[in-house]
Amino acid sequence: MKKIFYFLSTLMVVFSSCDPMEDTYEELDALPRAQAEFRKVNITLSKENYESFKTAPSTVNKGLYFTSEAEAGSIVPSYLNTAYGQLEEGDIINVTYNQFVSAQTNAVSSRETYTVTAEDYTAAGISNSRFNLANGDADAIKFLNYKYPGAAEGKLVVLTFNGYNSNVSSTAVEMTDSFYFINGAWANAYHVTDADYTSVDNGRYKNFSSSLDDQLPSFFNKFLSQSVLAPKTGEIRYVSYKYFSGGVTQQAVTAMQYNGTMWVKAPSVVTVPATLAFSRTNGTWKPDLTIRYTMVPADYTWISTQPSLGTEAQRTNLGSFGNFYMSFAGNDYNWSDANLVTALAGFLKYKFPNAEVGQKVALTYVFYKSGAKVGTLTFQKQASGEFTLVK
Repeated sequence: MKKIFYFLSTLMVVFSSCDPMEDTYEELDALPRAQAEFRKVNITLSKENYESFKTAPSTVNKGLYFTSEAEAGSIVPSYLNTAYGQLEEGDIINVTYNQFVSAQTNAVSSRETYTVTAEDYTAAGISNSRFNLANGDADAIKFLNYKYPGAAEGKLVVLTFNGYNSNVSSTAVEMTDSFYFINGAWANAYHVTDADYTSVDNGRYKNFSSSLDDQLPSFFNKFLSQSVLAPKTGEIRYVSYKYFSGGVTQQAVTAMQYNGTMWVKAPSVVTVPATLAFSRTNGTWKPDLTIRYTMVPADYTWISTQPSLGTEAQRTNLGSFGNFYMSFAGNDYNWSDANLVTALAGFLKYKFPNAEVGQKVALTYVFYKSGAKVGTLTFQKQASGEFTLVK
């Protein structure tokens, strides 16, 4: 019996002894993980997720959207901390949510019909007394910003001007188009023509009456389908037309949205899917808040006056047209990719002098390359105070 007791005692000692590798395991666990080890999870918020944010604004838990990236960044972590608390430091969750774009009330605060004069072109800095349509709406927008510097939201202007396309002909013709000031900027609205009214059996009075309200979306779908090439799902376009109601005819506007198949009347609140990254930091989920900024005419003007940004020819062209010419490298006023990045970085240093180190800015700008186009580049502020391109 004594032998058996000694044998059992020996076994207990063996099993209670420390694992010789235990300290090593603990040290390995304490080491920071390599970035390749970070997990990335992609999720899309559901209706139930929005409704669970009980203390959030009604636009969130009832409207099912966030009004800004910052709002999403402040509210979503409460859900992530509960649902994904098991993930580790450095892990990332990409959250797709409904982002507010605009409220489409179709309200018109004021209406004006105006014909651009020779003096207007000169005063607005537009050469040859005509708009160059090869630049898209750039010349028209430049004029409207000059003519209506304090435009109120909802202003509708029917504008008659001389227009030409330098890529096609140097001959200008008189044209009429509509422009709607919405969400703080001028938007070119599709201007319903006499021929359009006739094409849908309304050529006699050349307007639409309130009795046709139910048919208007189908009319506008026809017009936009014939004029807008390769629309993107979710894209918003405005239609400007003469509207007769209560014995009065006046210019009206309706927002239309492309649903992937056809143009339909836009909802009162337009949202688009947006994605925001959250990283696990110090045991909680925090957003990567990137400032998103779209350049306005005054920004291009500022760059055009800075001797250290671009060449004189480039700056002169930029100041005249309000976009970066990038069509042909052989032209003196062509902006190379490197020139563009330097100019935009310099502008950001001026525009966001108090940004914190590490702050990212997604900058949207207009450039000209066989037509006016829109580009977006993301920069990050460095400890030196300079902004550098995020690759």
